[in-house]
Amino acid sequence: MIKELEQEIEQDLDLGRFVSYHQCGAYIDDLEKVKTKLGKFADKGNAGPAVKLYELFLAGCYEKADEVDDSSGSFGMFFQDLFCAWITARQKAGLNAAETIRQIFKWLGNDDYGFCFKIEEDVIKTLDQKGLELFEGAVLKRFEESFTRKKGLDINEYQFETRHNAEVLKLIYIHRKDVASYLNLVEKTSLTPKDCEKLALLFKSLNRLHDALSWVNKGLKLDSGSKWPDDSSYCLKEMKRELMKSLGNTREALDDAWQEYVKYPSDYFYEELMRYVPRKVKVNWHEKALNELNHASLSSVISICLKTKELPLLAKYIHAARDTDIEEITHYTTEKAA
Repeated sequence: MIKELEQEIEQDLDLGRFVSYHQCGAYIDDLEKVKTKLGKFADKGNAGPAVKLYELFLAGCYEKADEVDDSSGSFGMFFQDLFCAWITARQKAGLNAAETIRQIFKWLGNDDYGFCFKIEEDVIKTLDQKGLELFEGAVLKRFEESFTRKKGLDINEYQFETRHNAEVLKLIYIHRKDVASYLNLVEKTSLTPKDCEKLALLFKSLNRLHDALSWVNKGLKLDSGSKWPDDSSYCLKEMKRELMKSLGNTREALDDAWQEYVKYPSDYFYEELMRYVPRKVKVNWHEKALNELNHASLSSVISICLKTKELPLLAKYIHAARDTDIEEITHYTTEKAA
């Protein structure tokens, strides 16, 4: 069976043949079949021999990298799934956990093709308790070696090594629902709106809704005061309404949704508004929302009228519009209206 799997891996990788973009889907399908067969082989008490086959497969993917048009990213995703299957096989075989972590970091440190880009979250979910402890220790050591406390800096002003290892540590703390460690880390570096979102989600998962709402409010305050190119959070307002509703503050949630709709009238915010409107008064609030269209852009009118199937009203606005108003709208929007 081992020899057969070796031959299938070699045959389906097909080293030396270029795989075009249009051929890539079928190529990955064939590789998936071999991976599935290898997984079944490992599950039948053959995890030890399977580890060597996984390593052969992974190395073969690297050899193949320059011969695949991976514009879709599917080859990279296949590699990441295969990588996690290799970790699982090592754990099933009872191989040394410290050696597993050492090899993981060797792959991460020699990733010329970006196959391991943002793979850490999947690795964290795959590792068993012992492996995760060792992985966390290694990441923490790397973070501390590169970290120098600098008052007033936000996380994006630290060097890459510090930022990257801080993000991986956050993923570990989220996975473990370790609020204390997460708070300790952001106290060392800096707190961002994205951190507030993650902390709110952590507290929500622990059914500590008041704490979750408090972190949402902190995030909204941070977001309004500064620009966060990579650490802004676009779902804090939605989370706030959901938490207010869960805490029984349904009227506040509705008022907040209405303010958002008035400020940014669109099909999305119409739908968000109606989530908080009591069933008995939905017709009244629907009419109220339509009345606001007098102050909305034509593209917003189109999106909301199509969402609500208010086609006579849409026709009225289209007929009343100036040519220049219609010319400013993309064909993507006008085609739907037509």
